[in-house]
Amino acid sequence: MVRAVSLGWSATTDDPHCKESSLDLPLALRLEENWKSFTHAFSVKLTSKNYLAWKTQFLPILNYENLHGHIDGTSSPPPKTIVSPTAENLPIPNSEYEAWFKKDQLLLSWLFSSLTEEIFPYIIGLSTSHEVWTALAHSFGSISQNRQLQLYIELQEPKKNDLSISEYLQKAKSLSNELSAAGKLVSPTEFNAIIYRNIGSDYHSIITALNLRQEPVSFYELHDQLMAHEILLKNSLTPTANIVLKGSRPLLPTPSSSFMSKPRPNS
Repeated sequence: MVRAVSLGWSATTDDPHCKESSLDLPLALRLEENWKSFTHAFSVKLTSKNYLAWKTQFLPILNYENLHGHIDGTSSPPPKTIVSPTAENLPIPNSEYEAWFKKDQLLLSWLFSSLTEEIFPYIIGLSTSHEVWTALAHSFGSISQNRQLQLYIELQEPKKNDLSISEYLQKAKSLSNELSAAGKLVSPTEFNAIIYRNIGSDYHSIITALNLRQEPVSFYELHDQLMAHEILLKNSLTPTANIVLKGSRPLLPTPSSSFMSKPRPNS
């Protein structure tokens, strides 16, 4: 007796020609049990402008469930039917295909649940996870040469205006990440130089201190150091001296008018 195991089904059979599937039951159960939790876990839904963030969110799921083969095409579907060894070579449904199909459709449902309405026209008519993933990558993952040039120009002269340090750095980091995703890697040294050049004279003292380092500071340390300096700048602009409240006595003695009117004694 051989026990056949695959995604979504588990059975025993007396057929000596039935071989055990390479797909395991625990994975099938995890996928099905976690379906609802995953559909509610997509905090970032794909739009036309956030492909990199959406993909970054999706990759851990693919890694955890070992589903990369379904999106890159390396896990190809088995034949839908096989020849029956006991029924005069008649075709019968292939249980391995059924298992593969269930697994792929579950992943496809996850993909659909992570999209916004504006994205669906790009994937209408596609029926496998690989087809949908490829269409999304081609539509939103590849950046044109014009877009790369636009991103590079924006990164070279990021405008702080009224942004906080945190908002300013996150904006610049987002531009850098888009360029890196397009194959145009921005090194830490280059990124820091752009920030130092454009952040303004109020931060020259902290920039001078950071430039004394032998190695370029990481983005996270740069963020922390500049935020700390921003707090110091704000505190320094708060008036703390020469404040006399209305109706209160002076903090320091002041010369009276009568004292000032007295003539000095002759020496």
